[in-house]
Amino acid sequence: MIDWLSINNNWLSALAALVAIVVAVISLIRWITKRPDPLPPPQTTRFPTKDDDHKETVRSKNETIAAKDDLIAVLQAQILDREEQIKSIRAEDAASHAAQIKGLEAEIAELRARLEDPDRARAEFEDARKEATEALEREANTLGADRVKAAEEAMEQGDFEAAKALFQEIKNEEELAEQRSARASYALGEIAEAEVRWADAADHFARAAELDSDIEYLFKARQYALRAGRLQHALVLGEKLITSTDGQGGKKRSRALNAYGLTLKAAGRYDQAEPLYREALEISRETLGERHPNYGTDLNNLASLLQHTGRAKEAEPLYRESLEIARETLGDRHPYYAIRLNNLAGLLRATGRMEEAEPLHREALEIARETLGERHPDYATRLNNLAELLRATGRTQEAEPLYREALEIGREVLGERHPDHATRLNNLALLFHATGRFDEAEPLYREALDILDAVLGPEHPNTQATRKNLDDLLANRP
Repeated sequence: MIDWLSINNNWLSALAALVAIVVAVISLIRWITKRPDPLPPPQTTRFPTKDDDHKETVRSKNETIAAKDDLIAVLQAQILDREEQIKSIRAEDAASHAAQIKGLEAEIAELRARLEDPDRARAEFEDARKEATEALEREANTLGADRVKAAEEAMEQGDFEAAKALFQEIKNEEELAEQRSARASYALGEIAEAEVRWADAADHFARAAELDSDIEYLFKARQYALRAGRLQHALVLGEKLITSTDGQGGKKRSRALNAYGLTLKAAGRYDQAEPLYREALEISRETLGERHPNYGTDLNNLASLLQHTGRAKEAEPLYRESLEIARETLGDRHPYYAIRLNNLAGLLRATGRMEEAEPLHREALEIARETLGERHPDYATRLNNLAELLRATGRTQEAEPLYREALEIGREVLGERHPDHATRLNNLALLFHATGRFDEAEPLYREALDILDAVLGPEHPNTQATRKNLDDLLANRP
């Protein structure tokens, strides 16, 4: 053992020295890692150099290139999206969606044009972003500043999705408010209709139709525009009904054709109204059957047009069939049954069958009295029509009070600029004219003509008839 220790003494000494060095190094590392951070070097003021300007320019150009690259990627993605849509449509039914495909192809062409001119595309993008940002900031109090800020930051990166979601939210809220307003307007119209305030009803129904595309609002708006004597507005609404139901069949299409046909007939445009009436009648025959009340209405409307165009022989069987359908389906005390009675009576009177016509006129008047009341415009129409028969049969003393009552009801509920009021003025003037009371007849003719010229126009058949009556009076009075 002693010999071994003596031989290896130098080696052990060296090992001990090495261990001491390692321990020292480890201690130094531990001290360095635990010491506090050194103080920062003193700051010196440094001014930009031309080299700095060059670096900033390079950085700006690099950002611009990156932005253009991003925009190009977006445009390319949009093109691919449109192309995928076209493939999907063609796989289903390309023939039925030709217009949609054409529109998508036009969008692709525009996107490719922008791809070729990225500077213009970037400018358009920036304009859109600016407008969207300004619009969002105006809504910040409602939408929330944080949501608006997040949408603006996303737009700066070319992402409009958050902004679109916020704008859609605003749009949805406004549409909901418009729908509520439309429902309220329609309800006000219904109340005005019940109270026989047709001008007010026309206003409310028109407002409902403006706010909401519900076709029932449009039907009512047209109906009461016509009842209120607003012929031009009724024509516009009738055209909208035709457009709204274009390509459709069934009840709504038939109603739309009838509604517009009625308006065209009121405007004296008989040639345009007749094919609409006939198409509506055929649709009702196919979809509802020949004993349905709506089919009866279609028969009545076509018969009325035929009578107005001098085809009484064609009109009479349609009137009679319509009357019988109303009796079967609605009963013989219904207002619609009274309308059919009145119309058939008018044809009989026009063809000289006074004895047949008079009881129908009187029955129609009585039903209107029972169901509508004595201050309703339709009751006034029945009074006027019975007075017409009485005048035609020489019973002018019986006719005059009926004319005056009808005139007063119309003045009260329709107003003094309504075409029906003008018709009543003309009819009373005719009675005065026939009994030699020329001084009383002339101002009524003139007032009626002034209204009809303004409301229906100088070429309307009613306007021309009243003008002829005035000319006859002026030419033949003593």
